Amino acid sequence: MPHKGRKGGAHDDRTRECRVCGQGKKILFRCKWRKDQRQWDFVCRVCWPSVSGAESSRHATLGSDGMALIPNTHYRYGGTWKAVIGDVPPDD
Repeated sequence: MPHKGRKGGAHDDRTRECRVCGQGKKILFRCKWRKDQRQWDFVCRVCWPSVSGAESSRHATLGSDGMALIPNTHYRYGGTWKAVIGDVPPDD
């Protein structure tokens, strides 16, 4: 999935599109959520509950192995993409 921005330049306009809503965002979660999904997709905070099946990552219940119990059993988290590494912008 292509992203906007200039290599080595200002990062203000660097975004990626959410696979679900199609909006450009500065923070997305890399994940898989369909049974036979092979490639990772990026999902924004607003759309994340619809693919994971959970209300929010903060409300996820932990199993005895310490892993989050997510209602969608096909859901896999693969990291967080940020427009600026180390930056924590407000929810968008």
